[in-house]
Amino acid sequence: MSLRIRIWTMAVTLLSIGFLPIGPATTPAQAAPHEFCRAYAQTAQKQFMLMQKYKKCQVPVSGRWQPKLKPHYDWCRTVSTAAPNAETKIRTNHLVKCGATVEMAEPGMNPVE
Repeated sequence: MSLRIRIWTMAVTLLSIGFLPIGPATTPAQAAPHEFCRAYAQTAQKQFMLMQKYKKCQVPVSGRWQPKLKPHYDWCRTVSTAAPNAETKIRTNHLVKCGATVEMAEPGMNPVE
């Protein structure tokens, strides 16, 4: 299976695993679960690697675009599932618009500037 298909599959899985976003987390009980955040961090890292492979897709390293798992995971554990889902959609949309992947992005999502 190609890297593009695996990343798209992971993004769709993250968006469809059945969590109902309730808004930003204010207590540890509302934070995104461990397994969800582990999968989110892996997807974010793979999206970063794909972005780096395509010159037209490259953006500066940032909180959204970086190669390390831990910062993605740690951030995810401080918020509800809505925020990581939104970040995954934004990265996916950017990768679609710059030509790194051919799957359709979520309508209305803006690419990273």
